[in-house]
Amino acid sequence: AVTKGEYSVKFVEGKDGSLVLLKGKSEVVKASYKVTKLAQPAGNNAIAYDSAPDGSFVVRRIEFKGKTEAIVVE
Repeated sequence: AVTKGEYSVKFVEGKDGSLVLLKGKSEVVKASYKVTKLAQPAGNNAIAYDSAPDGSFVVRRIEFKGKTEAIVVE
């Protein structure tokens, strides 16, 4: 589980791999992802998520403004 706060995300653009969520310099979460093509460049940064039965949220996809690829979290 990730609490509210400011985080940064590290991943290799354009390649499937592992996404790392950092709070400051500390690794909080590591998750596999795949790259997917978008029909057009993303208009804004966006996160798609699902609601879990316990009321938490599960990140499914991240889009970055101006990019034609998004990452799908597995």
